[in-house]
Amino acid sequence: MNIANMKKIHLSLTAALILLCSFSTGLLADNENTSKPFIIDVRSKPEYGLKHFEDAIHIPYQQIGAEISKHTDDKNRHIILYCGSGKRAGIAKETLESLGYTHVENAGGLQDLLDREQKPTGK
Repeated sequence: MNIANMKKIHLSLTAALILLCSFSTGLLADNENTSKPFIIDVRSKPEYGLKHFEDAIHIPYQQIGAEISKHTDDKNRHIILYCGSGKRAGIAKETLESLGYTHVENAGGLQDLLDREQKPTGK
């Protein structure tokens, strides 16, 4: 078995485990669109334009409180935030939690998220 096949198996098993845990804890909603984590890049527009996570939308951390309801009103939705190092994502996380969002994750920097998810980047 080569390394590529082992990585695919590992990713499949990880995804299955996450899905199983989500069902067992009731985190997945009936609506399929809300079962997928909502990924938000909270960096500046120029940073987002240079490189960003493929599935991410852009909301600068200073505007997250005012803009989040335009994208989701599900306070239990799994929201993943990232920036350059994790600092701005941490500020955005605190803002969302103060608004009642309950499942917000600071993924750290873009590279941390890319390494974790092994997905291509936009641009």
